[in-house]
Amino acid sequence: MTSLLDRISSEPEKLGGRPCIRGLRIRVVDILDLLAAGLTHDEIVAELPDLELDDIKAALAFAARRVDHPLASRPGRNFKEFLLAIPSLEGVDLTRE
Repeated sequence: MTSLLDRISSEPEKLGGRPCIRGLRIRVVDILDLLAAGLTHDEIVAELPDLELDDIKAALAFAARRVDHPLASRPGRNFKEFLLAIPSLEGVDLTRE
C-alpha cells in the first residue's frame, strides 16, 4: 500500500514547483483554502471532479507534516499520534517508507 503522501507531487514546470495533487494543476493550498472556507470533502470533490477523497486527506497530511505545531512536540506524543488525532485522517496509513 502506498502512503497518502505519494499523492503529492512537486514539479518545477508545474505551478512553479508548488506541491500539487497527483501531478494535476491542483495545489495543496487550493484544497486547504476550500476546507478553510467551510466546504466539505464531498463538496470539494464535486467542485474539482479530478480529485478523489484520498487526495484531500493527502493534502491535510502533507500540510500537517509541514507545520511546526506545538501539539506535535508535546512530551510523550510523537508526530504520528498527532496526525492520527486529526478526524479526517482516522484509519489512514501514515507510514513512511
